[in-house]
Amino acid sequence: MVQSKGKSSLQIVGTHGPTVLREDTKVDGEHLIYDPSDMYYCVARLTTTYHDILGIKHVSIFDYIRISKKEQRWMHVVTKNGIKYDLEELDDQQQLVLNKRKTIK
Repeated sequence: MVQSKGKSSLQIVGTHGPTVLREDTKVDGEHLIYDPSDMYYCVARLTTTYHDILGIKHVSIFDYIRISKKEQRWMHVVTKNGIKYDLEELDDQQQLVLNKRKTIK
């Protein structure tokens, strides 16, 4: 729990654990979870999914890009609503596939 100077508190819960999402996963059916197109230019990709108070699922994707040797910044790639699955649901699906492949000894 994070306290903000006694006025209010914000609880952040992260209980999903390690993920097995592959780099070719597309959260919105279009944008990859990992963009290997230009590894020098796009240093990292941040993908977040969330549900609003009406239960609608959203995705926001940002790339951390290299402008020059000394300058980097976050660039907004896309924000979409009405996606079918959030990151946790996609990971759960992949976990099931991997668990079915494991042999029982």
